[in-house]
Amino acid sequence: MFELAGSAAVVTGAARGIGLTICEALAQQGSRVTLVDADDQAVRAAAVQLGPEHRAVCLDVTDHGALTEAIEAALADVEGSALGILVNNAAVVTKQALDDLRLEEWQQTLDVNLTAAMIATRSAASALRLDGAGRVINIASIAARLGGGLVGSSAYATSKGGLIALTRACARELAPRGITVNAVAPGPISTRVLDGLSEEHRARLVSGVPLGRLGGPGDVAAAVCFLASSEAGWITGQTLDVNGGMFMN
Repeated sequence: MFELAGSAAVVTGAARGIGLTICEALAQQGSRVTLVDADDQAVRAAAVQLGPEHRAVCLDVTDHGALTEAIEAALADVEGSALGILVNNAAVVTKQALDDLRLEEWQQTLDVNLTAAMIATRSAASALRLDGAGRVINIASIAARLGGGLVGSSAYATSKGGLIALTRACARELAPRGITVNAVAPGPISTRVLDGLSEEHRARLVSGVPLGRLGGPGDVAAAVCFLASSEAGWITGQTLDVNGGMFMN
């Protein structure tokens, strides 16, 4: 079940945390993974950890030309019934409150979290045009559902809300080509983003989770593997909330 043998996947923000765990899960299911990250040393080490059939690409996702080239190269040789998979995971978390938010921070958050996902999706759709077998999975956030309030700010919540809207729009547009587009919206996940929180703040987060714990990167990766699989071939335009019950739609 959720077999991905023969598929090719591109994951942005792949060097650590949720992104790296997604890469590991996709590789375990049989996908050949291209790991994209701005941290050259970390992404190369991650690719070596996965195995020789996987490759690392060091780039900033706001470099649209390099991003397009990397995605098209990774997905160009997808043939027959094999799937081409894109996971838009790269993100920055902006914590400034609205009164203190500089325009440059707002723009950078949108550039990384939203615009780069659009460019990547367009590039993947172009690469898969001939075969029409593709999966695009965007990593959104519960912040988009709740208007922030956990980690991040208005800029972060807006960028992730825009990503959910982009998911729906691209799903509708790319469906005739056989490409599905979905999102995963995690709640608070135990990664380095939460490492700086005080024990009191962490306890407050946990108290707001009906299932009584923070999520782990594997919880998100499992959802990604499902949406990437053939079993999810009739699901598109959806956002899968992975948050322990904090938000129920």
